[in-house]
Amino acid sequence: MKLELGKIFIKDIRFAEKTALQDGVLSVSKDDLREVALSEEKIKTVSFDIAKPGESVRITPVKDVIEPRVKVEGRGGVFPGVISGVDTVGSGKTYCLKGMAVVTAGPIVGFQEGVIDMSGPGADYTPFSKTLNLVVLCEPKEGTEAHDYERAVRMVGLKIATHLAELSKELSPDESQTYETLDLLEGMKAYPDLPRVAYVQMLQSQGLLHDTYVYGVDAKKILPTILYPTEDMDGAILSGNCVSACDKNPTYVHENNPVIEELFKQHGKTINFVAHVITNENVYLADKERSSNQTAKLCKMLHLDGVVVSEEGFGRNDYIETSRSLIVVTAPGPGSGKMAVCLSQLYQEHRHGIDAGYAKFETFPIWNLPLQHPVNLAYEAATADLNDINMIDPFHLEAYGESAINYNRDVEVFPVLNAMFNRIYGKSPYQSPTDMGVNMAGNCIIDDAAVRKAAEQEIIRRYYAALVELRKGSGRREIVDKEQLLMEKANVGPADRPVVAAAKQKAELSGGPAAAIELPDQTIVCGKTSPLLGACAAMLLNALKTLAGLEDSIKLISPEIIEPIQHLKTEHLGNHNPRLHTDEILIALTICANSDANAELCMRQLSRLSGCELHSSVILSGVDERTLHKLGIHITCEPQYQSKKLFHH
Repeated sequence: MKLELGKIFIKDIRFAEKTALQDGVLSVSKDDLREVALSEEKIKTVSFDIAKPGESVRITPVKDVIEPRVKVEGRGGVFPGVISGVDTVGSGKTYCLKGMAVVTAGPIVGFQEGVIDMSGPGADYTPFSKTLNLVVLCEPKEGTEAHDYERAVRMVGLKIATHLAELSKELSPDESQTYETLDLLEGMKAYPDLPRVAYVQMLQSQGLLHDTYVYGVDAKKILPTILYPTEDMDGAILSGNCVSACDKNPTYVHENNPVIEELFKQHGKTINFVAHVITNENVYLADKERSSNQTAKLCKMLHLDGVVVSEEGFGRNDYIETSRSLIVVTAPGPGSGKMAVCLSQLYQEHRHGIDAGYAKFETFPIWNLPLQHPVNLAYEAATADLNDINMIDPFHLEAYGESAINYNRDVEVFPVLNAMFNRIYGKSPYQSPTDMGVNMAGNCIIDDAAVRKAAEQEIIRRYYAALVELRKGSGRREIVDKEQLLMEKANVGPADRPVVAAAKQKAELSGGPAAAIELPDQTIVCGKTSPLLGACAAMLLNALKTLAGLEDSIKLISPEIIEPIQHLKTEHLGNHNPRLHTDEILIALTICANSDANAELCMRQLSRLSGCELHSSVILSGVDERTLHKLGIHITCEPQYQSKKLFHH
C-alpha cells in the first residue's frame, strides 16, 4: 500500500452565507451544515459554534473529534463501511484539513465527561486546545434510545467532516507526505538486517460509549486481523467511545495515530515496519483470551522479531508510587486483576530503578497435602462454577523431582510471569508457581481426621447447594455433575450427612416440611411445620431446649404471644404464611426471656449452635436462611419447594 497524504492547513474558521475554503480560511454556512446534519432522522435540532485556541471556552461532553479527510485518487473513500462503500482503503491520494477538527457534543448519555478546555490549566491535557474546532451540538428527538442517539451523533460528525473535506478536492495541498508498506512477503525480506516489527493496537470495545468500529463493524465482533497502517489514515477505524476524558480515543486520534507515524519514521532505519495488527479489548475473560491467543498466533505467523504495544492510552498502566517495603494487593475473587497489578508494578518499579520482588498468598489448594485430600477436593467443590481444577504442579515436579499441588490458573499463567522476570531482571527467582506461593496452612493441621470430616461435609454441602441453584433456575447441570464427581472422589455422599436422613424421615412421618440439626454432642433434633411455626423455627426451639436440658413438653412461648405476631403478618404486612420464621421466633423468645427463666436459659444456648449441621426437606425462605447463617449453622436443603406456586421468592 502506498498513500500520499496531502495536508491543507486551516488558518481560520468563520461563519458565512456560503460554505467555502480559500487561502486557508474555512467559511461555514450554518444552513448548509444543518441540512447535512438533519439528514439523520433521530436528530431533532442542531446548532453550531466555533472554539479557537486561547479562548475562555470549555466544550463538554465531547462525543467525537474528527479531522476532515477526502479521497482524491485511488480505491474507495474515507470512512469506509460508514460514509463510503466497504472497499479496502489506504492507497492513492487523500487530502486532510490540518489544524482544525469537527467536534460533536450533546446531552449526556450515561457516564460522559469528555472535556476540551481551550485555555487555562486544562488546555495542557488535550491536543484539541490547539486546533480550530467547529462544534456541532445535536439534540435528539423525544423517545430516542441511547444507542440510536449516539449512533446518530457519530454519523452527523462524520457527514459534516466529509462535507467540509470535499471543498479541498480541487486545491493543491500545502504539504504532502507519502507512506508506503510493501506486501507482507516482500516486506518481510525488504530489510534483512533490521528487526521485523508490527504494531499491535487494542481497540476499546466494551459496549455503549466504549466502542470502536472497523470498516463499519463493531470491534467487539472482530477477531484480531492485519491491516496496512495506511488504512487507519483513510478512516478505516472510527471511534464510538465517548466516556471520560482519560478513556477517550476519538476518531481524530485514529486518523493521526502517533504510534503509526513514529513507526513509519523509523521504517528502513532502525526497524522493518511490516504490519498493523488490530485486536479488541472486550469485557469477558473468554473474549480476552480469544483475542490474546489469536493476536499471538498472528504475530508468530509473521515471524516477527518484536511487537510494539504503546505505553500510552489503553496500553498504559500508571506507576503507583510506594513508600513501604512490603505492599499487599488484595481484591475479591478470580480475574479481579490482583496479579495484573503486581506484574505491571514490577515493570514500572524496574523502570524507576527499583528491583521489586513478588509473592502470592493462596490458601487453597494446599500445596503439601495430597491431590485427593478432602480439603483440596473441598476447594474444587467451592469453585466448581469457576472451573478451577487442582493439579500436580508440572514445573515443580520437573525442577525438584517432588509433587506439589496447585491449580490450573496459576499453572497456566506461570510461563508469563517467568518470562516477565527473565525479561526485566535477566533471571527468575521462581522455578514453579508453587515456589511463588506463601502458604503454611498444611502445617497447621493437628487433627487430620477432624479436618477430613469437616472437608467431606463441605463437599456434600456444595453438592446440595448446586442442586438448589439448579432447581431455582440459576444453576447449571454441569456444576451439579462436577460436585457429584468430587463426592465420589472423596468417597462420601448424602448418607454421610446424618441430618439428611433425619429430616427426610421426619417429613415423611409428618406429611409436611421438616428440618433436622446435629448438635455438638452428635444428638439430632428435628422440627416440623405446625399451624404456629415453620419447620426451622420449631427445630430451633427444640434444639435450644435440648441444649438447655429442658423437657420437650415445656412451652417456651405461649400462643398468646405468637398469635398477635401472626395477626400482624397476615392482616397488616400482607403475608400469606402465618407461621413464624426463625427470626420472629427468636424475637418472641427474647421477649419471654424477660419474665421466664427457661426462656432465658435457652437464649444463653444460642452461641452453641455455631458450627452445627442442618438439613431441611424443602428450600428455605430467604429470611430463615439468613438467620441460620448468622447463627453459624451449616445449612443444606432438598432441591424442592414447600408449595407448587408458579413463582417463589
